[in-house]
Amino acid sequence: MKRHGPLDPHLASRARAIGRDPALVLYLAVPVLALVQFAVLDVPFARTAVATAPFALAAVVIVVGRRSGAHDVEAVGRRWLGAIGAAGVGLALWAITTFLVALPAGVGEPSGFYRVKVLVTTPLGDHNTAAGLLLVGVVATVLLARSDRRWWAGVASTTLGVVACLSRGSALVLLLVGLVALVGGSLVGARRPVAMAVAGAGLAASLAIAGLGVVLDASAPSGEGAAEEPDGPVGASVAARGELVARGAAVAAEHPWLGVGLGGFGGEAEDLPPPNDHAHNTLAQAGAEGGVPLASVALALAVLLAVRGSRLPNGWRRDLALLGGAALVGHGQLDILWGTVGAEALLAVLLLLAVGDAGPRTGALGVGDPDLPGRA
Repeated sequence: MKRHGPLDPHLASRARAIGRDPALVLYLAVPVLALVQFAVLDVPFARTAVATAPFALAAVVIVVGRRSGAHDVEAVGRRWLGAIGAAGVGLALWAITTFLVALPAGVGEPSGFYRVKVLVTTPLGDHNTAAGLLLVGVVATVLLARSDRRWWAGVASTTLGVVACLSRGSALVLLLVGLVALVGGSLVGARRPVAMAVAGAGLAASLAIAGLGVVLDASAPSGEGAAEEPDGPVGASVAARGELVARGAAVAAEHPWLGVGLGGFGGEAEDLPPPNDHAHNTLAQAGAEGGVPLASVALALAVLLAVRGSRLPNGWRRDLALLGGAALVGHGQLDILWGTVGAEALLAVLLLLAVGDAGPRTGALGVGDPDLPGRA
């Protein structure tokens, strides 16, 4: 058997290609910034380490994915998409289960919608955070269903998962992404059947959540205990989210070069109602905690995904990068996604699958099939 020496040209070339990946460089820039903050700002090490971990994990995803794709890129691409779909279904089932368990607490109660919503939690975050991740799951299962009809059950599951999270914002983002892809046509480049299915899922989720708002009473909580409701007139309501975004922008303006340190936004918003440890907006959060450097990383990652996706030929990778990426990034402007484990790992996977040339026979990870190569 042939052994690769320490200076094997093929291995060296592969390592250089991985090391030059802009996505990897951007993700590794975050731990570097954290070290600078730790040295200059004297921020707590434990807090910094916890806040940096999601970005380090994303860097690992890029490295592992690029290395595994060097052998059987066709099978690897198929497995990544299947993993996103399966993870989305699993997360959706978790959310649906917690919703059903919590449902009796809201039936017939004032502001029951919020009583139920606050109880819907998952290992990857609360209701709104999980809903943001599920948007990519919806797109992935739609793409898988084009080659295997059994995955339509996955589409139904992930859509119901969004409904179970009672996240009106995520459902509207999904609907908007699908409609923009439909109206944009050749400009966006997503295939019309996929865009229609995504828009349909978004519409169904929006209508279902609106219906639950009527049944469970979505009137704003008031009186004693209202401050504990995360989606009432305080907490993460529309007005309060605006205050959090404004606070994040103000903190970023006061500390433009290094921010207040990763994980430090909560200390700057203690006077605002909880949940106040996140600005509920990617750029405001990144700017507050890492100044211009971290905000630039956040913006560059989104732009990189859009550029990579737009260069891919028509097919499932382009659809996933553009529609799934737009949904994930779009929802990140409304809620807590930036800097969370699930969102950063998922964004890294999307960036990984969007790697490829613009030629007609080469797609992400070097796979050229315009649609799924076989049944996934």
